Amino acid sequence: MIRSLKTAARALWPSGYRYLGALKQRVTAPGWEYYFSAADPSLLVPERCAVWLADNIPARVDTILIIGCAPGRDFIPFQGKLKLRGFDLAPLDGVKWVCDASGLDYRQMTAQEFTRSLNEDLSKTLVYTCGTLMQITADEQRKLYATLKANGCRNFVFLEPPPNHFEFGVSEANRCFALPLSDFRAMPDFRNDGFVAFVSFTDTDTK
Repeated sequence: MIRSLKTAARALWPSGYRYLGALKQRVTAPGWEYYFSAADPSLLVPERCAVWLADNIPARVDTILIIGCAPGRDFIPFQGKLKLRGFDLAPLDGVKWVCDASGLDYRQMTAQEFTRSLNEDLSKTLVYTCGTLMQITADEQRKLYATLKANGCRNFVFLEPPPNHFEFGVSEANRCFALPLSDFRAMPDFRNDGFVAFVSFTDTDTK
C-alpha cells in the first residue's frame, strides 16, 4: 500500500516528491550513524537484488565484498555460501549488525581509502553496492571500478540510480551511476524507486 502511494505521488507530483524526500533525509538521517543503527525496518531485510544474486553466483566466486555494507542486511542471503567482506564508515563496535557477523571481515574505511589501499587478488570476489556509488563523485566511481578490475575482479552488481533517474538524473546527476553502461546488464525490476541493478559476471555458470 505504501509503495503504491509513493509511486502515485512520484508520478503526479514529481517536484513535490523530490522535496519531501530531501526533507525526510534531513529530518530522519542527520548523520551517518542512522544507517548503522538498524532502527529503520528497511535496514533489517536484504534487498530483493541480494536475494536473487545469492541464487545466481558465478561458479568461481567464493567471496562477496559489499562496499557500504551498513548493518549487514545484504550479507544475509550469502551466509553459509560465501566468505563475507565489507567496509563502511562506522567503527566495528558502532554497527548494530542484523546479519551473523561472527565470520565477517569488516573494515572501517571510505570508498576512497579502499581505492587507494587495494592491492590483492579479487578474481574470486563479487563486488556489490546498494546506493553507495551515488555517495562518491563520478571520477571516484571510475577510479574505484578501474582499481577493482586491476586487482582481478570481474564480477559486479551495483544497485544504484541510473543516469536517467527521475530524481537525481534531473537535479543531481553527479549522484547517478557513472560507469560505462556497455560493461553491464541493466536489471530494473528489483526496486520501485528508480534504482537499477547494473550486473556484470565473467560467466553464466552458477554454484
